[in-house]
Amino acid sequence: DDEHRLHLRNVAEAKLQGLVEAGAMSEARYAEIAAELRQFYRDDDGHADDVARTDGDAAAHGPSTSCADDAATEHTPDDGTRAHHVASRLAAAHHVAFVAGDLNYRVELERAAAEWLVHEAFVGPRDTDKRARALHELLEADQLRARLRRPADFGFPAGFAEQDIAFAPTFKFDPGTDAYDTSAKQRVPSWCDRVLYSAATPGVLEPVAYDAVPDVDASDHKPVVATFDLYVARCRPPPRRTPPPATSPSSSQRVAPRGAAVTTASVIPATTEESSPSTTPAG
Repeated sequence: DDEHRLHLRNVAEAKLQGLVEAGAMSEARYAEIAAELRQFYRDDDGHADDVARTDGDAAAHGPSTSCADDAATEHTPDDGTRAHHVASRLAAAHHVAFVAGDLNYRVELERAAAEWLVHEAFVGPRDTDKRARALHELLEADQLRARLRRPADFGFPAGFAEQDIAFAPTFKFDPGTDAYDTSAKQRVPSWCDRVLYSAATPGVLEPVAYDAVPDVDASDHKPVVATFDLYVARCRPPPRRTPPPATSPSSSQRVAPRGAAVTTASVIPATTEESSPSTTPAG
């Protein structure tokens, strides 16, 4: 609800302010990011935005509880929303950007078909090829994967990627169990919880691992964990240059008046012909 989203924004701003107080962020940078945060949670009329309007809006707004509240069949294609524009600007303005949370993307299959594929991919006989085919078919029906492959077709922010998924859909479970939704709504098992990343420079960010934590069952979602190696350049200030000590000009040097052109030349001593010693006759 509005109060919850306001709380999330305030928590984020408080953490940023902590970075400022620790000297890790400038006041100007804090003001810029805080303004972007406020845009995420407000619409053009100045009211709190509804992050569950579409699956696409949720991708740019970050974590939400919309998966638990939306009907599984109510998903409209992305339409190039303002939120996507903001996400694209953020990715373009930073070396590395992450979008993580309940992004509310679903598997566009009937419940029975999705459950059968989940069983074949993760529970059934350990036939590697069979499991791989079932997982591939599930991922082909995933809304977010289609948008990552063809962002321009959906008005999706360009430049984002995701690690390969090799874990079972993380939504919707009966809390406290490993059973997918048994309520009257019979939600389709889906990967709502995702971690996307963007790196402006190749080689700076290396994906390491991407997995779910099925043992955590306090919610109707299973947590998702992504691990990366981030290579950060160590910036050292240039060494301070100390001026050379002042020296008085030698007798062989001339000091040119200010503004005069100076010509440097080597002084070579003249060579004299060696004379033989004279002999004086005795007498």
